[in-house]
Amino acid sequence: MRITIIGDSFTHTYKDTWIETVCKEANLEMVNCYGFRGKSQYKIYENFLQQLVNPPDVFLICHTEYMRLYHEGISDKDFARISYSLMIQDMQLKCKKNNIKMINVPCFEHEFIEKFYGLWFLATGGLINISKADYPEWTDKMNDPRTNHFSPKGHCILANHLKTDIKNYVNGNNEFHIVSLYAEYFS
Repeated sequence: MRITIIGDSFTHTYKDTWIETVCKEANLEMVNCYGFRGKSQYKIYENFLQQLVNPPDVFLICHTEYMRLYHEGISDKDFARISYSLMIQDMQLKCKKNNIKMINVPCFEHEFIEKFYGLWFLATGGLINISKADYPEWTDKMNDPRTNHFSPKGHCILANHLKTDIKNYVNGNNEFHIVSLYAEYFS
């Protein structure tokens, strides 16, 4: 099966990350990886729409912070949340309609998002809180020395907690499933 990875800094690099490990374990061939530091949700959505021209079998999407809608000049939180939610809702609908598997990893706050399609890996406050547990001394998000915000050990721990669920999802018939992630994995 072919997979496209889209997201913010949590997907910036493929090599030697939890994403590479999970893809190999689930026998997924990475065809595209569009991960960028500080990426806006609109750019994630735009990359998603472009990939639908020749769609993969699976999308792995790390959704960014809702205030990163297009640029950081937006100050209306309600507008940002609604717009952000509508983009993610549309992504789920398009994947469902086209029978494309969708793996969702919210990297920040996500409680307001309607989740109804795909595999969702949820942590309180998003993947950022799991990342902080991997390196408690880290305080400066912009100067994080770790690849995709995880240490090599952290990538292994995260991959071990994700790989079975991803493998079962991409090879099964389940349309919707939620898996909880906990910071305690890194204790």
